[in-house]
Amino acid sequence: YIPTRKILVTASLDRTIKVFEVAQRKINTENCTTLTGHKSFIYGLCYLPDKNKFASVGQDPDIKIWDVDTLKLDFTISTNGWGSDSYEMVYIEEEK
Repeated sequence: YIPTRKILVTASLDRTIKVFEVAQRKINTENCTTLTGHKSFIYGLCYLPDKNKFASVGQDPDIKIWDVDTLKLDFTISTNGWGSDSYEMVYIEEEK
């Protein structure tokens, strides 16, 4: 859940990310945005609140970084194989 936009972001085994608007504690399934870009199953998502982005990871060797406002792919981090079959990720904000 991304509170700044009131959206719920879900990962899927069909290689897509679904973004649902949440209003008054109800998910609007009719107004769903589908994001594509992964080559295989997507297992995990992570919200990066200070960057206003979210990341996705899965069976392919890429970490995708998405913009929360535009819902567009911002950039891809290639793990060259060491990150393939990743099931989750954690974002730790740097102390200032």
